[in-house]
Amino acid sequence: MYKTQLQDEAIREYDAFVAVTNNSETNILACVAAKRLGVERTIAEVENLEYIRLAESMGVDAVINKKLITAGRIFKFTLSNKVRFIKYMSGTNAEVLEFIVAPDTAITKQPLKDMNFPKNAIVGGVIRGNESFIAVGDTHIQAYDRVAVFALPEAVKEVDKFFR
Repeated sequence: MYKTQLQDEAIREYDAFVAVTNNSETNILACVAAKRLGVERTIAEVENLEYIRLAESMGVDAVINKKLITAGRIFKFTLSNKVRFIKYMSGTNAEVLEFIVAPDTAITKQPLKDMNFPKNAIVGGVIRGNESFIAVGDTHIQAYDRVAVFALPEAVKEVDKFFR
């Protein structure tokens, strides 16, 4: 059924397909059908949290979940005002946080290798002006850098302390 309707819409010419009906199962199946018809990128709204991993294992490229988006926004307010972005990565309990570094914060005091950074977190990348790079032990974070941190939930509040 989906295949015929999607073919009628010339789906093969699409670069991306987004399914946002009221039904998670319908969205997942529509994305799988679109993928099989040659659509490069598919995105499904999935409200049932148990279906997120299922959707990803079936080839859906990205999943939108209102509950996780809302939780991320609420959680952001419990952290310092230097957090720009929080993303929950489906399929894992890790989170991606983006900080804008304020002057004179703990993270700017010494190279990463000399800090007692939480074991369940890692500084992944830095954007400094027009330059971006992967953080390594010798990286010295500077004021106004944009820093991406990957962290497990139990490390997030500890990570936040380095950016206050």
